[in-house]
Amino acid sequence: MRILLLLNTFKVGLDEEKILYLDFFTIYEKNYKFGDSNINGDSNFMIDVFTAQRKLINTSIKELVLSGLIDVINTKEGFIYLINQSGSVFCSKMGSDYAQTYKSSSSIIKEKTKNMTIDDIKKYARTMKEINQNEQN
Repeated sequence: MRILLLLNTFKVGLDEEKILYLDFFTIYEKNYKFGDSNINGDSNFMIDVFTAQRKLINTSIKELVLSGLIDVINTKEGFIYLINQSGSVFCSKMGSDYAQTYKSSSSIIKEKTKNMTIDDIKKYARTMKEINQNEQN
């Protein structure tokens, strides 16, 4: 459901790679210096989580498409995913504390990454990973 909330916040088509990074920034916004807390708690094993997330994101996207909550658009750069009306309605019904926190955090990520390309996002992620590792040592 995080992907659906993310797509609802961004309101533009995103490819799988961008979804992966933006979702990760959203749940670990403190580690990436976007906010004061991590939705899923603090962790020293973020890279392990990131690796597992890639497969989970792929599976989740397929389920959301099959459920009719997001649309797939084939572009010359590859597939992008866009929330549709059914997905937006579904998101409006998500009112748990977690969903509200995720919505708020993803809005921050949207604002802070709005001028970043996927290459910029990856570079930023690598830089912050190194900074976090140095802070732990």
